[in-house]
Amino acid sequence: MAPSMPTHRSLRARSGLRRLPLLAAVAASAGCFADAPIFDLDLRVVIPKEAATAEVAVRRDTIDPTTGNVVDSQVTLQTFENDLRMLGPVYIGLYADVVTDLEAYPTPIRGAAFQSVVGEEGESYPYGGTSIGDFRFACARALACRVVSGRYETYDDIVDFFTKDLGNEIFDAYGEPITTGARLKSACYEILNATSDDEVRLTAYRDNNDDGEIDKKDLDFTKDANGDWVTTVRLWQQEFFPGFKPWAFLDTPASSGNSGRQTAFGFTTCNPEAGFRSSQYAATFNAGVSYNDILNRPYRRIAADDWVSSAEISWEDPYVVPELVLDFKVPASIALPDPTDTGDTGGGAP
Repeated sequence: MAPSMPTHRSLRARSGLRRLPLLAAVAASAGCFADAPIFDLDLRVVIPKEAATAEVAVRRDTIDPTTGNVVDSQVTLQTFENDLRMLGPVYIGLYADVVTDLEAYPTPIRGAAFQSVVGEEGESYPYGGTSIGDFRFACARALACRVVSGRYETYDDIVDFFTKDLGNEIFDAYGEPITTGARLKSACYEILNATSDDEVRLTAYRDNNDDGEIDKKDLDFTKDANGDWVTTVRLWQQEFFPGFKPWAFLDTPASSGNSGRQTAFGFTTCNPEAGFRSSQYAATFNAGVSYNDILNRPYRRIAADDWVSSAEISWEDPYVVPELVLDFKVPASIALPDPTDTGDTGGGAP
């Protein structure tokens, strides 16, 4: 049996949605949550190697060897195969149910609502959630909304990927090109008044696996024997309602068929108008941050080529570690997210 629906947010509705029973909401409001035990829950997450493969726009310049000037630029599509950098944030929520008849992909059930007249769609009312990786301030305008934590081992990895692999240019606040990891690190320390990498949190900065070294094995995911990306994530201090269901989706970077991303190698879940605001000299920009309604209304942010979990896992025992596989690729036929929809209507995902 699905657990009772949380009622700490106002109910909204949209015709045609699968709705949670109103009686469940009434029952929940009578104090069903007061006695819910709290646990640190562990969840094993598996990302298939196919989900780490993406086709990305790459710029290639032709340089005049005499003058050093760019005489021609071509943008082509390049496939990055089973590459950790192709994994954007993974958003994980705990829901009353997961269904297959609301969207073209498995998605959390939505609650009934009373404000459909104003165009508000139903929420999924997560019991809680987290993410694996988040958008980090990468200290340059060209990197806003494009760098996810737990994906790059070093600063050089970041600079080399965007400048050499993607053919992008990165400039610091003085308008000077950033071509080395040392220069990017210096820019971050200067802007953030940081003195260590664990204050910046762009790279591998902590010995997460306790092997005595800080390296790529300390990033968010590691490869298993099948070439898939795996990790175990902890949901800290989570109220436990037996029978709730974990569900997750992976935001993947822009591909040739999905112009919904704001930039080449961009992500639909990042709000470019929010986050830390950097203002140095002529370089003023927002770092970008995940939209605050992602777990409440994931259908607003999911785009073609993203991946979601399809299994309906009923979590009955807080001491059991379920395995959640993001095994369903979102079809290209779905509507693109509206980049002007900020979704900041209250509530907000944890």
